[in-house]
Amino acid sequence: MKATCIRIAVHARLLGGIVLICTTSAAFGEDESTPFPREEVSRLTAEIRKDPENDELRRDFIDLLRGRTLRMPAEGTYKLLDSAAMLEDTGKPDDLKRAITIYKRVANSVPWYVSVYMNLGLAYEKTRDWAQAKRYYDLFLYAGADYSMVPAELSIIREALHRVEDEIAKGRK
Repeated sequence: MKATCIRIAVHARLLGGIVLICTTSAAFGEDESTPFPREEVSRLTAEIRKDPENDELRRDFIDLLRGRTLRMPAEGTYKLLDSAAMLEDTGKPDDLKRAITIYKRVANSVPWYVSVYMNLGLAYEKTRDWAQAKRYYDLFLYAGADYSMVPAELSIIREALHRVEDEIAKGRK
C-alpha cells in the first residue's frame, strides 16, 4: 500500500490556504491492481475541452476516476489558481471576470482537479450569477464522496449551495 499526499488549493478564508493531506491509497478505495483508464481519461478530457459546458461529461469523468489516486496538476496550475484567487479577492467586477476565466481554463485543462469547481462556485456567487454558482457547487459536491477527508470544506459548500438555491427561488417569485 503506497502513501499518497494530496495538495488542495482553497480560498484562504475557507481553510487557511493550501492543505496538504497524506493518506494511504486504500483510504481512497483505490484498487491498485486495476489498470488506470488512460485512453478513456484522454478521450473525456478532449471532449470536455471541446464542450466545456457539458456537465454530463464532467460527471462521467468524475465517475471514471472515483476512488483513484490521481497525479496533481503541474505547479503552473497552482500559480494560475493563486493568481485567480488574488484577482477574486479584490472584489472588483473586472477582476472577478478574469478570475472566472482562469478558473474555467483550469477546469478544462485538468478536469479531475475538482477543487476548481468549488472556486468557480464561490466566484460566480460573488458575481450573483446564481445559476452558474449552483452548477459548479453541484459538480463539486457530486465529486464530494472522494473528498470526505475534508468535511469542513464540504459543509461550507453545502451551505453556499443552499444560499444560492434560496436566491434562485427568490428570483422565481
